[in-house]
Amino acid sequence: MYGNVGVEGAGGSAALVALLHELDRGAVAASHSGEILFANREAERIAGSRPGGLVGRHLSSAFEFMGTSGSGIRLSLAELEGGPVPGERRQALLKRADGTSVPVEFWLRPLTSGDGAVLGIALFLEERPGGVPSEDAIRDSEARFTVALRGAKVIVSTQDRDLRYTWIRTPYGRETETALGKTDLELLAAEDGERLTALKERVLSEGVSWRQEFDATFGGRKYWYDLTLEPLRDANGEIAGVTTVAVDITRRKMLEQQLREAQKMEAVGRLAGGIAHDFNNMLAVIMAYAALALESLSEANPLRAEVEAIQRAAEHAASLTRQLLAFGRRQILSPEVVDLNQVVRDAAGMLGRLLGEDVLLEAVLEPQLWPVRVDRTQLEQVIVNLAVNARDAMPRGGTLTIETANVEIDEEYAARHLEVVAGHYVLLAVSDTGHGMDEATKARAFEPFFTTKPPGVGSGLGLSTVHGIVRQSGGNIWLYSEVGKGTTVKVYLPRVYGAVPTREKERDVYSDVGGTETILVVEDEMAVRQAVVRILTSAGYQVLAAATPTEALDLAEKHEGSIELLLTDVVLPQSTGRELAGRIQALRPGIKVLYMSGYTENTIVHKDALDEGVRFIAKPFKAAELRSAVRAALGGAASQ
Repeated sequence: MYGNVGVEGAGGSAALVALLHELDRGAVAASHSGEILFANREAERIAGSRPGGLVGRHLSSAFEFMGTSGSGIRLSLAELEGGPVPGERRQALLKRADGTSVPVEFWLRPLTSGDGAVLGIALFLEERPGGVPSEDAIRDSEARFTVALRGAKVIVSTQDRDLRYTWIRTPYGRETETALGKTDLELLAAEDGERLTALKERVLSEGVSWRQEFDATFGGRKYWYDLTLEPLRDANGEIAGVTTVAVDITRRKMLEQQLREAQKMEAVGRLAGGIAHDFNNMLAVIMAYAALALESLSEANPLRAEVEAIQRAAEHAASLTRQLLAFGRRQILSPEVVDLNQVVRDAAGMLGRLLGEDVLLEAVLEPQLWPVRVDRTQLEQVIVNLAVNARDAMPRGGTLTIETANVEIDEEYAARHLEVVAGHYVLLAVSDTGHGMDEATKARAFEPFFTTKPPGVGSGLGLSTVHGIVRQSGGNIWLYSEVGKGTTVKVYLPRVYGAVPTREKERDVYSDVGGTETILVVEDEMAVRQAVVRILTSAGYQVLAAATPTEALDLAEKHEGSIELLLTDVVLPQSTGRELAGRIQALRPGIKVLYMSGYTENTIVHKDALDEGVRFIAKPFKAAELRSAVRAALGGAASQ
């Protein structure tokens, strides 16, 4: 009734048949050709067959298995002898008679006689509810796997001993089918393919795992991977190919490179700022005494030309220190809400004279541009420096384009660029049609004193100054260039919300006049202190001089007359100019304060901008500049 005649013919018995029917797993016996001779009740139940319905059918048609990859599995004696290891358990979906599928685990064994002759095939199977996914679940799992790979940017693949791809899953999808059957030599650039093939051949020959970073170029762009290679072994333990797991670490490598550049620029900036501080003190003395000497020399005096040469040299050196401070982000800014388009328009007239007739200037300005908060003067310097740098890259003429736009930087872009925060920005882009830069030049473009120009032409501080101003203003700057195709510098400045751009303010200008007020000067550098005292006393002021905060407090407390102004250095021994000003203002309410320094400290500034109402003069300064600043701090009314 249940097909036991076939089994008995193969040496079975009624007792054996009864025992097979009681098994809690499916048991099937088939001949050499695959014809089913016997199937127990559990096998019929799992297959969804009526009693005795499997006997006489071919094994592969009665048991239609689908592997977890979705591919069909044939069951035959030939495959048993040359394919799966006898007894190897495999998971699959079994298609039932009613068209539904059931997850099962099955294994095969050869049916042998007492002398070892193979009589046929024995199939055993067990239902595994939830153990093997349905076909829809398989497809869904494949989709989820691909999504996971895409999110993690992982490539997983297998290759045979000829290193031809037999299976591959990538985060990109489109390469999967085209890569099958091909080798790395066919898929990658020649050098990349040879390097990767050499690594995999070593895995094949030595049977060892291998892990290292590997870079390759696709579509002109360089990618980095954390590469793990494993020998792929067959059922007998022999090496049958290579398994590869490649994790895309391009973003990490780019961020590491950006971090190294940022750290280098920060270190150089600190060094530049420190040098500028000490150098500015020396220049302040030179410039002060040069100015005093000129005031005492008549136009006809032969020494006047020599002193003027000293003064010009000192002023040129002072210009360099200002650029160093800009690069090191050690300037004091006076930010205001401005319309970047208007700043570009105002600079256009000056740029026309700087660029020359053989350079065409084009402006592409966004009409509804968002406002930004910057130091107008510093922003003008950014535009001029970029334009001059572009002009120098076009010795035979060309086109200089200045663009503005409203842009939104998303999280993906911010993730690829160190120190960039996603949000709304105003873009200033300056592009030229010059000779462009190679990778080595681009890597050093913002370094101070780096230049590709001949000796004696330029200081090499143009782009470094721009970099410092932009970063100190809370923005970001990126350079894009290719040899023979020109250069584009993109500056991103944060958008300002709820503010209206101000018109350019009239700067306070006071004539170089003196007065009779009393000024308390606090400066720890003796030469600078003496020079400042000479400048102010020569203008008629009464001057009290102190080298330390303690001396200054003592003078402020004991001086019997009025003291109208405190002129103090920002950086003092054992204190700061801001702390000293607070203590002296407590002793003498109403006293005005003017700060001076060759290096900014966060004692009179917040986020590198002057506190409201704070007056400051940067060292080195000319005698006339100091007198004008003092007069302005006192209220502008000149005392004769």
